[in-house]
Amino acid sequence: MATIFDGRAFARAREDALYHKIAHSGKMPIMATILVGQDPASKLYVGLKQKAAARVGAQMDIYEYPEAISKEELERKIEDLAADATLHGIMIQLPLPKSLRVFTSEIINKIPKHLDVDGLREDSPFVPATARAVMSILEEAGKRRKISKDSYFVVVGARGVIGSQIVKVLSDSGYEVGEVIHKMTPDVFIKETQAADVLISATGRPGIIRGQHIKKGAIVIDVGSPRGDVDFDEVVKLASFITPVPGGVGPVTVVSLLENLVESSS
Repeated sequence: MATIFDGRAFARAREDALYHKIAHSGKMPIMATILVGQDPASKLYVGLKQKAAARVGAQMDIYEYPEAISKEELERKIEDLAADATLHGIMIQLPLPKSLRVFTSEIINKIPKHLDVDGLREDSPFVPATARAVMSILEEAGKRRKISKDSYFVVVGARGVIGSQIVKVLSDSGYEVGEVIHKMTPDVFIKETQAADVLISATGRPGIIRGQHIKKGAIVIDVGSPRGDVDFDEVVKLASFITPVPGGVGPVTVVSLLENLVESSS
């Protein structure tokens, strides 16, 4: 029977630790979050982050801009925020609207690296929030099923922004990582996923991971958003540890962002 990870309970415990750390320091961490456009999912995620920040004693100010904002104007807004010495972090809610998406890397790089608490710049001093969340969850999974340097990791969606960050963090930690993309032929796709001791999926393609893709006893971490990559009902019968969607990686990613913010304010 698989252990079903409770990301909400796990995140609450981390939030409690942050609350006490901030209270002890006597210094309120402050972050600016940029939201472009009216995407309902993005607005929901930003709201959840703002509420989590308030729970730990931090401040998150949301700066909303219309979808029609130009790249140049958005970059000027970022530069203006970066000049505010009271801020400890700046983040941009992704994805950006289609008109700006091709410029995502350029826009992110306008955030000074010492304020890039989401860890999206290549030279950021912070571990990307989602990758940090995955590593925290792996540590928890390792209490139930042994994970060693001989364990084989497979990241589905390895060429995406989130997937590539996860691959890098795992590789830097000394793990052997196989990279899988959805354009592989079905037989190659299944061969790779079935070899995984730890399978992490970050494609945003609902149901792409089914029971036939899983090695019995594997650890399965679903980073797909907003509906999840994993067919939970099928995979839970085979996995030894699995994260649900919602309530799995998402809450841990939010608290990981706040952990980065607190480190930035220290």
